[in-house]
Amino acid sequence: MDTRTFMVVRRDQPGMSGRRAECRPEHLEWLATSPLPVRMAGPLLDPQSEKPVGSIFFVDARTMNAVRIWTQEDPFHKAGIFGATEIRPFSPSIGGFAAREETPES
Repeated sequence: MDTRTFMVVRRDQPGMSGRRAECRPEHLEWLATSPLPVRMAGPLLDPQSEKPVGSIFFVDARTMNAVRIWTQEDPFHKAGIFGATEIRPFSPSIGGFAAREETPES
């Protein structure tokens, strides 16, 4: 079975900015050595304060369940920083991600 790209959106629980900052080095190390290829990742920012209020990831995996398991290994998850999580298949059309996808012959 081939892999596909998934988008993962994780929202921080309220009041987690201090804990997020404390755990960030471990979180970044985990991402750098991730068993799933991470195409892009970064914090979601509050529009007014510009402070992180969550994270978004684009990862390659064979199944959505593999992504769910992967999210549970994140140090931010283990530290209780994340609340809501959304995982969706992602189909790139334009940009750097699209270069990986095969396009049908015209």
